[in-house]
Amino acid sequence: MAAADKLNGAYWRKRAIELAEKQKQEDDDLCLRFHREYERILHELDKEISIFYARYAANESVSMADARRLLRDAELEDFRMSLDEFRDKALAGGFDKELEEVYLRSRISRLQALQTQVELRMMELFSSQRDVLRDHLQERYTDTYYRTVYAVSQQADVASTFARIDPQTIERILAVSWVGSEFSSRIWADKDKLTRELMQTLSRGFVRGDSLDRMTKEFAQRMGVSESRAATLIHTESAHMAAEAAEQGYRETGVQSYRFEAALDLKTCAVCGALDQREFPLAEHETGINYPPLHPRCRCTTVPVTEFRIGSKRAARNPATGKTEYVEKKLTYEEWRKKYVEEDADKTEWEEYQRVLGEKAPKTLEEFRNIKYTESKKWGIMMENKRLFEKIDSTETYSPEYRAKLKETYQYFSDAGFAFREHALNRVLGQKTGKDKFTFTKEELLRILNKPANYQQPDGKYVRFYDGISVISADDTGEIVSVVVKRTPRKDWTAL
Repeated sequence: MAAADKLNGAYWRKRAIELAEKQKQEDDDLCLRFHREYERILHELDKEISIFYARYAANESVSMADARRLLRDAELEDFRMSLDEFRDKALAGGFDKELEEVYLRSRISRLQALQTQVELRMMELFSSQRDVLRDHLQERYTDTYYRTVYAVSQQADVASTFARIDPQTIERILAVSWVGSEFSSRIWADKDKLTRELMQTLSRGFVRGDSLDRMTKEFAQRMGVSESRAATLIHTESAHMAAEAAEQGYRETGVQSYRFEAALDLKTCAVCGALDQREFPLAEHETGINYPPLHPRCRCTTVPVTEFRIGSKRAARNPATGKTEYVEKKLTYEEWRKKYVEEDADKTEWEEYQRVLGEKAPKTLEEFRNIKYTESKKWGIMMENKRLFEKIDSTETYSPEYRAKLKETYQYFSDAGFAFREHALNRVLGQKTGKDKFTFTKEELLRILNKPANYQQPDGKYVRFYDGISVISADDTGEIVSVVVKRTPRKDWTAL
């Protein structure tokens, strides 16, 4: 019996180490992705501050008095135009109300204009962080849960019925408060902290008459501290989601107790080390006390306490049919997941695409799976279509008739090979008349879209400017981000 227990303990420890290494690598990859995003936003901030200094600096510094002067009409128009790039991001990120208040303000100082651009960059950065980290945590929870169910099944004669994880499960867990707040609150708290720090840096710099070089260095320092906090958030939230997923897997496979597994190296704290190899009833687990994570960046994990059993076959209950099927115990995790999880998940996902996209969705499950797994470009377009349609459907201020027009307009241009963001669609449908304004048809706009870009904005976006209509497209994806009626080109556009 002792030999069996020893063998069983070695099995679980080996599995825990392999899974921990895999998850750490994934977290490190995400930290690197966040690092690149911080670098990109910092570059954008540096560019905007440099433009500000070029306009208003005397002897390479800007005084507070100069910074507080109101924007002239031409400057105000340029400022409003520069906000256009944020409109679609604002709608997608849920901060369109804040942007609209700034956009409609008639009197604004130079300092307020720069502060607004800084704040919008922070909104952009942290909205992206929230969405990317949410996807990462969803995948972490799902993968850990299925791996836990699979691993326990290898040690039991019969695998218990288990659930297929859906996004709503993850949302409920993310909404639960732990360590004092819930997931989104921690993201936005850091956004508010960094925004305040950058605003203070601007104000102090103008009071002191700091040079451009000193100002940008202080911005880089503040951004670096925030990036470090983001890395801590990634590792801690990921550990929490993995622990929650393992606990659900234990419950649904009949595990009654677990063993605490501390990371065995010099970085392990005394609290975690004292719990190493101790067993606790699953019903008495308490995050932060006897269940990981115990603290930020905690690397400890748990393993289930099970009996060691040997056999060539096991019975697995199919979650879709509810029937018990006997399979070889040597079935790999990838084979098991494909058979018992993914095939049913693809069917549910296809049905969801049919519900949202209607006749534009793949007609059969086979066609859907073919696009998903073999046609990456087409799959990316289809995912973006679904995301946009869901956003349109969830916007309460849109009437049913207007939603239908947005989708119809989007599809008209999509069929012609052009992807429109929501802000651009609103610009097409919400055309205004009056001084220096005129209306245009979809056909006229399509004619312009088929012409080459002939200008480029300072932020890199390309512009097709013909017949008083400027169509602005993203420089990386080519998506149409805005449509603006203008009699003449903007002064800061570069002719191509």
